[in-house]
Amino acid sequence: MKLICDPRDLKPETSWRETVWAWRGEEELIDHKRKARLCSAVLLPFQNKQPDWQSFFDSLQWMLEAAEFYNVEFVPVLNADTGYIFELEDPMYAEVLKRFRAAFPNQRFIAGITARGAEKDSAFDAERYRPLLDIVQQHENCEVMIMTSRWLNSLDPERRRD
Repeated sequence: MKLICDPRDLKPETSWRETVWAWRGEEELIDHKRKARLCSAVLLPFQNKQPDWQSFFDSLQWMLEAAEFYNVEFVPVLNADTGYIFELEDPMYAEVLKRFRAAFPNQRFIAGITARGAEKDSAFDAERYRPLLDIVQQHENCEVMIMTSRWLNSLDPERRRD
């Protein structure tokens, strides 16, 4: 059996054992010619109960300049802190992404999404992730990081991956 080695060849029914990643050590798979990639959470600071947008942008600019200096690819992770993502209502969540994109039009970013309201559920419901996913999908050059939840963790590994 030929192992899958290109992510584009993955299908929802692909098992982990059918991939090259299940059988090779990480060191064998590393591309040493490519820049190291640093993904770091960037928190929205508040001052007097209001977002401090200037500090947010200044912090991002400093991180981007430091990454460039050290020849590292920096990808900010927005709205993904496990503590405060639950405090941001959808309009503020969307505002963070909108302002980030306006300030850094070409910068790749990762947006965290969580299962809003899942604490009241009795089983996994993928639709709980949809409101934040819909907000993120309004932006180009971004990735999504699904924040874990009790019910997502209750799924077997294959269903959780799918």
